[in-house]
Amino acid sequence: MIKAIDFIKEKINSGAYLLSGVDAYWQKMAENHFRALLPENSFSLFIIDRLIDVGQILSCINVLNFDNSPNVVIIRDEEAKLSDNDHSLLLNVLSSNLEPNYLVFCNSNFLTANEKKLLNVIDCNKIDKYDCVKYIIELFPHGIDNFAASKLADYTDCNMAKINNECDKLNAYCQSNKITVDDVDMLVAEDNEVQIFSFANNVINKKYVIALKQLENLHKYGVSPAWILSTLIGQFQRIMFCAISPLSDEELSSVLGIKPYAVKKTREIGNYNRTQLRNYLDMAISYEYKFKSGEMSDSMALNCVISNLLSKE
Repeated sequence: MIKAIDFIKEKINSGAYLLSGVDAYWQKMAENHFRALLPENSFSLFIIDRLIDVGQILSCINVLNFDNSPNVVIIRDEEAKLSDNDHSLLLNVLSSNLEPNYLVFCNSNFLTANEKKLLNVIDCNKIDKYDCVKYIIELFPHGIDNFAASKLADYTDCNMAKINNECDKLNAYCQSNKITVDDVDMLVAEDNEVQIFSFANNVINKKYVIALKQLENLHKYGVSPAWILSTLIGQFQRIMFCAISPLSDEELSSVLGIKPYAVKKTREIGNYNRTQLRNYLDMAISYEYKFKSGEMSDSMALNCVISNLLSKE
């Protein structure tokens, strides 16, 4: 198995492939790598969105091209229903010499274990932060600080679709200058979940100006007051858990079901008053109950919580 991030940089040999993974960005990048083998609008490119039988695949593979170009056959149907005879035929196809052609299956759940053994598997799942940072650095022709690249990965939760959008914004703003941490902080919006975690952390650390700015961003992007309040309560609960747990950031993020960066930011909190934190939590829960019981709107409940949290008394 090869990761899509590495696969798209390599020359492709003819044969049968399986694009396996749930990240739409890497699925598209890997598929485009195959499509680039042919000129645009080539008659040698075949896209099968609905696979009825293996005969469709054979018909595409066996097309003779006068320009000697290979056939590239991409099967996008993930849940095709094939007969036993079709599976037997498909095994024969995959076992044969496909040169010079390319046969590409995209997350084809109908493939058997024996069929998958005959395929070159491309891992199209979300990449880890280490690979993400390496890839980010390649996106900036005039350079980007390593710490800035790391922060961009954290802010976007290594979502490559988001990273590409932010990359265009940063390159347009900075033009021929190297991207710095300040540029990322100014232009890139943190993932909503990370922002609410940071908001709670800044409240605990009494960084009220930064906290209010983060809250403003959440409102600007249309995040619902009910979601903010619920996530805020969850973060107060996690702050104590992060303080006492011996697990690594990655391990704890998996246990809590949150992003590693959120755990990291939470653990950066210095000494805090646990009694005060308990009071914050109880107060937030009481207002959430008032909202859920119909006593007040979610917006009013959140405003009351924020007023209490940002009180310097």
